[in-house]
Amino acid sequence: MKRTTPPQARTITVEEAATLLGISRSAAYRCVHLGQIPTVRLGRKFKVPLDALERLLSSPGTAQRTAVDG
Repeated sequence: MKRTTPPQARTITVEEAATLLGISRSAAYRCVHLGQIPTVRLGRKFKVPLDALERLLSSPGTAQRTAVDG
């Protein structure tokens, strides 16, 4: 019998994104509603695509923008 590994999740919750970013849950939801954290809405839930979050964090000037946005 062939054994396969389960696929990796391609999205995380806003709470998980907050942990990865080192910010509070409420700050993460505020960033979601301001459009600063990319999300996909599935019903009533927001999911953060990992690839979009990685692109956001690796884009030039991210640190400067967030420092100004406060």
